[in-house]
Amino acid sequence: MAEYLYYFPIEDNGNKNRIKELIEKDFKRKGSKTYKKLKQNLIDINKGGREYILFSLYEENSKKHNNKKIARIDKYNDFVLYELRIPQQSKNGVFRIYFTFYPVKDYPNNNNVIILEAEFKTDKEAKKIDSAFNNLKILVDALK
Repeated sequence: MAEYLYYFPIEDNGNKNRIKELIEKDFKRKGSKTYKKLKQNLIDINKGGREYILFSLYEENSKKHNNKKIARIDKYNDFVLYELRIPQQSKNGVFRIYFTFYPVKDYPNNNNVIILEAEFKTDKEAKKIDSAFNNLKILVDALK
């Protein structure tokens, strides 16, 4: 079975990935019930890739921005920055996974999803969204 989920930077040099460790170790301590939902969503994305995301976006099309599990945040060239929110809203905090995928028109056979940054958001303002956007720029510029 193909796997479609990658963590930025995409390197296979045996080093531990900071974002992956943050999700798999640090986030696990935040709350087991919510973490299980996050982990299941990441498993679903890994299995379905871009197609799973596009289907989820289609299903949530009529929802308000604040009620969406996956929301569009910004765009750089043809690449879009999205965020996965688990749960969508909570006073106890929200797992935020910032990601992108290869545009269908330019990369019709690339179903990969790349996690650019992650955070456990408890404040009103997201702290890692700028870092996620910078990572998106680095990724896209490296493809030129």
